[in-house]
Amino acid sequence: NTNQGTVTGGGTYSEGSRVNVTATPKSGYQFDKWSDGNTSASRTINVTQNLSLTAQFKAVTSGGGSNDDEDNPDFL
Repeated sequence: NTNQGTVTGGGTYSEGSRVNVTATPKSGYQFDKWSDGNTSASRTINVTQNLSLTAQFKAVTSGGGSNDDEDNPDFL
């Protein structure tokens, strides 16, 4: 859901490529994790096989915590 954040670097790449991807949250959200469990918002992927990633964001609460909001992830 692009209301929560965006992903840059997504696309189709050849095997052997190195790809930089970044998940950027919008106001009121924070990056949580990628669908493979990686918690780095910016990362470099070595393309060795087909891979589809989803960036997941959390809503930030006024108390400084967050609420899980995985129903509307942003797809890579």
